[in-house]
Amino acid sequence: MDVMVNVPSDESLWNEATDLAWKLDRQGKVIPGADAVIAASAMRLGAAVLTTDAHFLKIDGLRVITPPAHWFQ
Repeated sequence: MDVMVNVPSDESLWNEATDLAWKLDRQGKVIPGADAVIAASAMRLGAAVLTTDAHFLKIDGLRVITPPAHWFQ
């Protein structure tokens, strides 16, 4: 967990997440609100998201790292 980055949550971040969710919805891509906040946070920092959640793959410009399957065995 030492490599995780703490992203301050402010009104601007919530607006970015809302804008992202709205933009995706207009493209027919619906994601959960929590995923929009995580994506907006990562995009704000230029960070990647390490996840197996396919919702994040719908977001253009977001770097997504999918861990290898053997991590879960």
